[in-house]
Order: sequence, then structure tokens, then C-alpha cells
Amino acid sequence: MTSNTHSTNADTTEMVSVFKALADLTRLRIVSLLNYGDLCVGEIEYLLGVSQTSVSQHLERLRHVGLVTSRRQSQWVYYSLSRNFIEERRSIGNLIAGEISGTSESNADTLALQRYRESGMTCLDLPNCKRSQRPKE
Repeated sequence: MTSNTHSTNADTTEMVSVFKALADLTRLRIVSLLNYGDLCVGEIEYLLGVSQTSVSQHLERLRHVGLVTSRRQSQWVYYSLSRNFIEERRSIGNLIAGEISGTSESNADTLALQRYRESGMTCLDLPNCKRSQRPKE
């Protein structure tokens, strides 16, 4: 019986951590964008108009609770929603797909993402990506 109680407490603690991570407008906006696919820090910075430092801190918080994963490709790190996390916690996946992605901020961000992708631009084209990826001397 204590094992089940311990499991329930761990699940509750995890859910509290997840909801705390989602209790920030910028993080909600990031999660909503990542719902449409992988993005690098520079792209998120460009789309949201938020500093690179801020984006990185928010992504770290989301990664810490398991909502976001990262992969390195060349000199960039791309972030995505953790599909395993979303599949295991369908209620959170539904929340992201429905409620979060349906806000006015999210709709504006989604439109900006759509325009960005239609333009054919990539991280290489963004000044903030070029700046952050200068070779070290």
C-alpha cells in the first residue's frame, strides 16, 4: 500500500512541476510553436521577439520537466516537444493542442511561424543565429 501511495505522490509532484513550467506566457508560446515542429533557439527568438538568453532559460525549464527534447544538428541545437511525454500524458497533449494553441498569442505566433516557413528562411538566414554561431577564436 505504501508503494502505491509513493507512486501517487511522485505522479502528483511531477504534475505540479509540469504545470509550474507551463505557468508562464513565454513558455506557453514556446510549447505552442513546438507543437508544429522543431525549432532552434534563434528561430524561437526571432518568432517571439524574446532574447536568446530568455529563450534558452525557458527551454531549459521545459526540458527539465520532460516536455521538450533537444538534438544537435551541425552547430545548432533544435528543440521539439517530447512526443513520449505527450503520449504518456494525453491530457497535457490535449491541453497543448487545444487550449494553449487556441489563444490569441498562439494564433499570432502560429501565423508568424507559417510566414517564416513559407519565406524559405532557415536559421542560417537569421541575424541572431549568425551572431550566436560565430567561430570561437
